[in-house]
Amino acid sequence: MPAQKNQFGLTRSIPKSVKREIRQRCGFGCVICGSAIYDYEHFAPEFKDACIHDPRGIALLCPNCHRDKGNGLLPEEEYIRRIHTPIACETGFSSRTAWLSQKFAPEILLGNLIFAGGTSVLRIGDKLFLGFEPPEQPGAPPQLNYRIHDQRGYEVFSIVGNEIRCHNEAFDVEATGASWKVRSALHKIDLVIRLDPPTRITIERMHFRYLKWELIVDNHQCELAYDGNPAMITMAGMAKVVGPCLYVLAEHEPKVESKDLTITGSQGPSPLGTIPDASGFTVNWPIYYLADCRNRMPYIMDVYDINSYDRKVFPIFTLKEFAKANCPKGFELIPLNSEQCRIHIETCGLLGQCEAVVFNPNSERFMRGCDWRSFLETLRPKPTDHETT
Repeated sequence: MPAQKNQFGLTRSIPKSVKREIRQRCGFGCVICGSAIYDYEHFAPEFKDACIHDPRGIALLCPNCHRDKGNGLLPEEEYIRRIHTPIACETGFSSRTAWLSQKFAPEILLGNLIFAGGTSVLRIGDKLFLGFEPPEQPGAPPQLNYRIHDQRGYEVFSIVGNEIRCHNEAFDVEATGASWKVRSALHKIDLVIRLDPPTRITIERMHFRYLKWELIVDNHQCELAYDGNPAMITMAGMAKVVGPCLYVLAEHEPKVESKDLTITGSQGPSPLGTIPDASGFTVNWPIYYLADCRNRMPYIMDVYDINSYDRKVFPIFTLKEFAKANCPKGFELIPLNSEQCRIHIETCGLLGQCEAVVFNPNSERFMRGCDWRSFLETLRPKPTDHETT
């Protein structure tokens, strides 16, 4: 369909650079109410009389305020006043509220990771940066709290108590339908997020920086890094995460604690990927494995993937109760600390029998887990200075 043109042949297609200038001037929201859902409205002159897309003559208006203006319900003097003093510039952010209407938490899709059942993604110290808080009252929807800090460390986009806010510290916030794209500079994208209420929030791309921590989501992969060093933890492939929170980070040291989580994966690369630097990765000890009551040999599990390929994996459990529920007849539960686990794996011939380590498997889907060598590196004691040559 040909683009709509006015009497001077001008189309509705506004150049990207002009749109960016308009968004920055209007505080990334409707000039009247501050809504982060908006369209571009020509006012001086109106579109029918415009020869060019002059950013000084275009403002952001949400659908409701645009309708009120067209119906004569928005006083002209108020409209002109807000064009020069947008409400979002006064408050410091544009927003949108009441987009969650259900009593359950929506899924968060982060790269190829699906966080279900109200599972949070990221907590640093006592601050929740991406996850859910309990409802304000019984029957109310859960409260999503999401605070994105860009590559400069500024908070530029947030969802606090289910209210979406686009902060003026951002270089650019571009809204298209239910999607937002946040930039810290030209060609530097910090966030691409899409809301599909009430069931899903999709984060296609993210570069988060807070203190010395960085969480980068790109090309369907999540990388967690500290102080500019190579990634401590890389997670790739399809996986579903259920539990309190995937990344629980210390504020001022490279320490990661993940506990009480069930991670199940399907086809594709290992959901845990690799752990290049094991010094910052911690496991909640003890962990548990299943041993044959007759000879104490470990239980090895057969897993069939979507292509019917038979994999032999070594199941490890982080929750004693969950391990008991999955213990076959004739096997017993054995607790291990990190040193016992390393020795047991190396002396029982598991490296030759199994393809991978699997954490907390259930009866429906399995996580392929991380490869043996990466897992063993997390258990191997680090040499001291006088031991190295």
